[in-house]
Amino acid sequence: MIAALAQLWVRRSQTRERWLGELLKHCAAIYALESAFRGLAYDAVYGSGESKARGWSAEQRRNAEAHVFLLAADPTLVSSVETLREAGREMHRAIGTDAFEERALAHQNELERFATAARQALRRGRVV
Repeated sequence: MIAALAQLWVRRSQTRERWLGELLKHCAAIYALESAFRGLAYDAVYGSGESKARGWSAEQRRNAEAHVFLLAADPTLVSSVETLREAGREMHRAIGTDAFEERALAHQNELERFATAARQALRRGRVV
């Protein structure tokens, strides 16, 4: 009986560690993709020729976000992903307007908040 409980505990612990690893991987992907997205927006506004080398993908971004939503048990992290997505949309809408710099700064601030929320969720082990 004790051996069975110990085996169950070890298996649960290993699963939790694997889920935390997945959460870290997908949070890092969101961070990298959002940084690339901001770079693309700056390229569009200021005319850099590097826009194709940024590595941004809407599909990868949606996939990483879906994984975070399914793995995270931390409402602050989930909320920060949603807020970051909206800040990115606002920045994109502002391309070519006087509001671009303000929206780009807001996006950067939301990216920093997301990183903080991700670190806290991972530190506390907040997975499903």
